Amino acid sequence: MSQPLADTAKEAVAVVSGGNVSHVVTLPPADKVIGSAEAIATLAGGWDGALLEDGTLMCELNAVIGSTSEIGYHNLTVKLY
Repeated sequence: MSQPLADTAKEAVAVVSGGNVSHVVTLPPADKVIGSAEAIATLAGGWDGALLEDGTLMCELNAVIGSTSEIGYHNLTVKLY
């Protein structure tokens, strides 16, 4: 797993966090996988063994494509089809 990057300054008196892309999430097996499920082993935030035998996926949040944004705070939505 990766380690978050933190910058510090001796003048800093507080830290404000907008989230943690290195947070590990557990996702249930998907009914449909587009592409290669084994690719999680090579994605940033994934690792060899992140895809469990039952199809459950354990990975860092940054491996979930579209789950994070570096352009500012906003709301994410999902639509099920």
